[in-house]
Amino acid sequence: MSRRKNKKSLSLVLLGIIIFGGILSAAYVISGFKLDIHLSSKKSVSESESILTDIRKVFTFSTVEYVYKSVFPFDFYDEKTDWYMLLNKRSKGVNLTSKEKDSLELYDICSSAGIKLTGKNYQFLVVTSLIKAGLPSPQSITQDSILIEGKNISIRLPKPEITELIIEDPDSSTYQYPDMDIDPLHWKQIARYVQAHIEEKVLNKGILNKADSRLRNFISSFLHEAGFQSVTFIQ
Repeated sequence: MSRRKNKKSLSLVLLGIIIFGGILSAAYVISGFKLDIHLSSKKSVSESESILTDIRKVFTFSTVEYVYKSVFPFDFYDEKTDWYMLLNKRSKGVNLTSKEKDSLELYDICSSAGIKLTGKNYQFLVVTSLIKAGLPSPQSITQDSILIEGKNISIRLPKPEITELIIEDPDSSTYQYPDMDIDPLHWKQIARYVQAHIEEKVLNKGILNKADSRLRNFISSFLHEAGFQSVTFIQ
């Protein structure tokens, strides 16, 4: 009987060891699996952070620049505009449309600067504008905008905007057009009016589409060179 008891006890001990060993192995596998996931996730985050840093550098070179020359005042009103009718309506206190108010603002600026819009007008200024379009800031794209899946990457890009619009001061030494005697005060009025209206003109010429296309081409080329096989842009 004692031998049977000893064998039974030994069997129970061995079974306990096997079960305990199995538990340890399972715990090791599970913990190791969790560790691998953590490391993989950490690696993915690190990679997206690195890509984000490099993409933000690309933004600096992916803006579109326009040098736009406009002829003031001819480019800012319809040649069929009836100035006498507009002046008459204003003098009688008739309600004016926003377009009519804008036309009369132009008339007043020109009249103050010595440019006649009634009758034959041969006086003009060529105004040079520098317009830049792209993303307003590198920070406008974040790590949440990037999804990396192996060799595939998806990027959510914000819409480009006009980031800078500068009206250049005319330099009499390089100005190639008929010179007009415009004092600084009247030039500021003209420049302010042109700046307020030039944005619509360049938008109609598709400057934002060009900025978006250039940005995508820059980023796509960079990421393909970095080893990604597929680059997808999400709006």
